[in-house]
Parts: sequence; C-alpha cells; structure tokens
Amino acid sequence: MPLVISGPNAIKEIKEDPEDDESNIELIFHYYDETLNSHDAWNEMADFARQNELYVIVYDHDVFDRMGYWYDEQDEWIEQNFGENEHFESLVD
Repeated sequence: MPLVISGPNAIKEIKEDPEDDESNIELIFHYYDETLNSHDAWNEMADFARQNELYVIVYDHDVFDRMGYWYDEQDEWIEQNFGENEHFESLVD
C-alpha cells in the first residue's frame, strides 16, 4: 500500500490476548490528513483484503462516513453513514 497512499500517522493494535503478539483482532491505521476521497487506493486495498482474507473498514472521523470491504461477501466497497461511531472514535488517541 505505500505506493498508493502514504504511511499512517499512527498505528494501534487491538489484541484478543494482550500477552499474545499473534492475537490481533483489529489493526488501526490512523491518517490525520486523509479523507475517503483523497486518493484512489480502493482497488488496491480490495485486492490486498481478498489475498489476505481481511475485512477492511475505512472511517472518516470528520463526517462519520465509512467504507467497508468484506473479502468473503460482495466484491465491492460499501459506503455507509450511521453518524458518529463511539467504537471508532475511541480508537483515536
């Protein structure tokens, strides 16, 4: 992905077991100055998600939009806005 989008400003790992380095259930990349439409990385991220069997959710904290890609469902990005999401907001330091 670094060829498509710059590196994140912060990375946060959420583990099922804090003592087990391989128990990641969420890996959060935080970009301070990016928006959902500030780059064209969607196809590359979908390819990466399919190849690695990952679910990807991109959340915009300014407008509360999110785009999600579920590798085992439809082969498309789904855009939604449910308003502010406390779970996503709490992940930002």
